[in-house]
Amino acid sequence: MRRPFSSLILLALLSSGSACAKDEPAAPAAPAPPTAPPTAAPATPATPATPASPTHSASRSLDTSSGAMPHNSNPAPTTIGAPHSGLIPVALVLADGKAVVMSEGRRASLRMQPDQTRWTGATMAVSYNGGVRMYGADEATWWQPGAAPANSQLLSDMLAAAGQLGDWVEVESLKTGQKRVWANVSGKRDRVGIFKVAPQASLYLLVPAPASEGKEATRMMKSSGFQFDDQGRSRNVIPTGATAAPVQAAPAASMKAWATELSTLRGAATTITWSTLLDLDRDGTDEGVLCVKGGKDDSDCYVVDDKDGVHRYFGLTNLKFAGGAAAQAPLAFTTPTGTYVMLSADVGDNHALWVARYDGHRYLVEGVR
Repeated sequence: MRRPFSSLILLALLSSGSACAKDEPAAPAAPAPPTAPPTAAPATPATPATPASPTHSASRSLDTSSGAMPHNSNPAPTTIGAPHSGLIPVALVLADGKAVVMSEGRRASLRMQPDQTRWTGATMAVSYNGGVRMYGADEATWWQPGAAPANSQLLSDMLAAAGQLGDWVEVESLKTGQKRVWANVSGKRDRVGIFKVAPQASLYLLVPAPASEGKEATRMMKSSGFQFDDQGRSRNVIPTGATAAPVQAAPAASMKAWATELSTLRGAATTITWSTLLDLDRDGTDEGVLCVKGGKDDSDCYVVDDKDGVHRYFGLTNLKFAGGAAAQAPLAFTTPTGTYVMLSADVGDNHALWVARYDGHRYLVEGVR
């Protein structure tokens, strides 16, 4: 059973603690000793540890494609980063009323409503449809019933406490009057975005890198043994050489709880159309894998993972089974490279083959072409 965030703790909170205004430079803090990431109980957001001092960027790639270089508010920025391996920085910039969240563990930034988003010390938590949508540093995203943890803190309060931009943020004034914003994180100059007005505040956090739990399943390809008909359409049968994972019925109490909680998430009565118990992440404990109909959500199939008595629902977007012939239902199977769930089905006017797997940090669905 997956526990990706149980050991994460808040190590740094306000950028103002290490990156002050340009006219009042702060003395650099002593570098943190190269010790292993701490495993103590999470620090509360109200009493952060002192962040590591930013260092100056080794190089920056400035945009001169328009000819003249735009005016830059901070031509000699510092860069934020981890004081030693095993930690990753999470950068936040308040711009146009949104908190832009950037992390080395995420391929794309998040734009969060700061007065509706809470920092738990490990994840961003947003109230959503009778529960909380959680965003982890490693791109894992799930919904769980209930409220955000009691010791979490609103991003709006955290950014207000920071009160200014850190020296690792640059603001370029464009000819259009808009502001192009950059963040220097771990020696790289990353674009935050283009905004109507200059950003008002920033902060950064340091968290231990999420540990991989269970075993990653490698990505399946068209050549992985899938079967196709004369028109090149995939058949809904497991790959050649794979071993079918039999459907295992979940306890009646679990089925009832899943349907009830998903009815809350989806805003209407929900019926489970297919389900099984399956150790998808190969950690020795089965997860629930199920598809439903009724209500509405971004996903119609889910992996349900239990964490300290709370069900975490990971959406399997693109897997869709509203019921019908058993031959059209999802199929679970194992190979030497992992455990998988597949579905070959018509989606609108197109036919597609989708495979769900665990990548070491999250559950995801990929198209096989």
